[in-house]
Amino acid sequence: MRISLKPLLAGAAALAFMAGSPLFAAILPITVSNPGFESPVLADGSSSTAVSGWSTFGNAGFFVGAWNPQSTYYANGVPEGQNIIDIYQSAAFSGCSQILQGAEGQFQADVTYDLKFKVGRNLTDTYDGYIAQLVVNGTIIAQDDNSRVPSAGSFVATTVKYSYNAALHSGLVGQPMEIRLLTKGLAGGFGDVNFDEVQLTYETSNAVAVHGGAYRLSQGSPLSLNGSASIPSPGATITTYEWDLNDGDDGGGAFTANLTGATPAAIAYATLTGTYGMVVGANTIRLRITDNSTPTPKSVISPTTVTIYPLYTYTGPANPRGQDENWNKTANWNTAAVPSGPVDAMIPAGKTIVPVISASTPTYTGNLTIGANSQISLGWTTSSASVANALGTPGSTVITMDSGSSINFRIGGTPYVPGIALIGNASVILGSSTQTGAQASFNYPITGASRLSFFGNGPGSCVARLNAVNTFNEIYTAGGPYVDGGVTIQGNAPGSLGTGNLTLTALTGGGNSGVVVINAENAMADSATLSMDGNSAVKITMNANDTISRLVINGAQMPAGTYGSSTSAATFKQTWMAGTAILTVTEGQANYWDINGATAGAGGATPTGTWDSSTTNWSTSPTGVLTTAPWISGRTAVFAAGSDATGTYAVTLGGSNGITVTNSFTASA
Repeated sequence: MRISLKPLLAGAAALAFMAGSPLFAAILPITVSNPGFESPVLADGSSSTAVSGWSTFGNAGFFVGAWNPQSTYYANGVPEGQNIIDIYQSAAFSGCSQILQGAEGQFQADVTYDLKFKVGRNLTDTYDGYIAQLVVNGTIIAQDDNSRVPSAGSFVATTVKYSYNAALHSGLVGQPMEIRLLTKGLAGGFGDVNFDEVQLTYETSNAVAVHGGAYRLSQGSPLSLNGSASIPSPGATITTYEWDLNDGDDGGGAFTANLTGATPAAIAYATLTGTYGMVVGANTIRLRITDNSTPTPKSVISPTTVTIYPLYTYTGPANPRGQDENWNKTANWNTAAVPSGPVDAMIPAGKTIVPVISASTPTYTGNLTIGANSQISLGWTTSSASVANALGTPGSTVITMDSGSSINFRIGGTPYVPGIALIGNASVILGSSTQTGAQASFNYPITGASRLSFFGNGPGSCVARLNAVNTFNEIYTAGGPYVDGGVTIQGNAPGSLGTGNLTLTALTGGGNSGVVVINAENAMADSATLSMDGNSAVKITMNANDTISRLVINGAQMPAGTYGSSTSAATFKQTWMAGTAILTVTEGQANYWDINGATAGAGGATPTGTWDSSTTNWSTSPTGVLTTAPWISGRTAVFAAGSDATGTYAVTLGGSNGITVTNSFTASA
């Protein structure tokens, strides 16, 4: 079993028992901008003093900024994403700070704040110690003064906790809060400390209006509101939810209830702009909840924003091969301008190839939608790394991929890919034709109950580094459309290989199907089937233990047990495995009903036949691609191989030789 622990999302709430009381308390997140320091995107070993959302504090004389450290500094990587904050200073109390924004960032009475972060000590530099502070309008209300010391090359989790003290801090209520991450100065000269994965929550037993925002949408899109996570006063229930959607009409003063209900019906874009006066950019809205507290009902108002992004739609030709400036040609956009800055971009359905070649491709921070059967091709015969800007900004952008859509990397290098939302089966091509393959990092979640396919022209150069928890329900990989070379799939985090099956196959007979590298325990789902064929000398490298349901090699299902390389402690040692960790397979071999021999499938929609001890109606291949054989005693019978047996059919037991059935049956969809 894998238990997934995920941080609270903005607008979400958790419930916890308060110590010594039967009442519930709400634990809610406070938005920390760029909490993992992933903006800007940095290549391995690179750094930047410009860190979105954060400012330098104290002495910034040497270096305070984001850093993507090489393995020589942290052999096991960093806690989240690729970047960390690096503070290399000779002065104590120097580092970075962030003043929190909006109403949620203002200090409240009668709450408990919990600032969590991870502090690191790299393998090379002298460790300087740390101080982390929670500050309100310049007053330090709580701090962690180097309470935990990480071992060299690692990070440790720690926290700063504050409970409201009216005697000391009542005058600070409503003032902006600040997070400071600082050096302590233990080195006595230049020293170093690193931080990552900053989170801030607050706990309250008061009623809380949880607005579900901040909201963002593209021009022309409807708005769906959700205040259902709101929490009443202890012992009460919420009686009304009211939404003020035109906060600007009264300057944020009197509350106007435009809509009611926890989840009102989606609001059309024309209504947002026409009735409620919303404009492109940020718009303030408010949620008010009222509960049935006695003797006086309690009402709470919480503001948030609806940010409307301009939508740039590609209107150019569907397959403009050879038009090198196609993405960058202003005439190919409905706005007569190339996406740049805070805008969304859309490639409509049926745009077979949209090439991006220009070395001056601008960046944008909005989302990208790739319509059904459309492809964005990054590079062509020559290219620049900046063409990856057409995908948006990792950490800010989400790429929505419809059925049959694809992203084609023809640029080589180590591009970073924004998060992906699948609304249909889609693909990523990491190398095609004779171009050098890309080694792409997917540091943000890939979501959606669909299949994601990876294609490439060689596992040495085509690498998919899956570094986040992903929820796609199947991953498929094969050679590229021109060169059948395969892809290396790295599972670098628990859950990174999705919730379903993983299939590596060769597009041509005897071709290279690619390689799987397991770098984190539970990268694959416990219920997954791992299928691999082709002539790769090493099909899977186990650098961390993992468990799956079924293992299928070259079409044949393998027995249950533990698998590993010759240097592992596994029961089944395989020449096609590398690494020292173990792959545990929980489901044993089965017999799959199959009346058409090595042809894929079971033999049609209604594969009627006889089950006895001699008729060759059984396959060890789940897909039915191997030569069939008689029944093998002691196995589970699965009806049927492949996916073509969709009708109702009869299987006759016994026949002339007779057979006694004592094993179990399963039916395949």
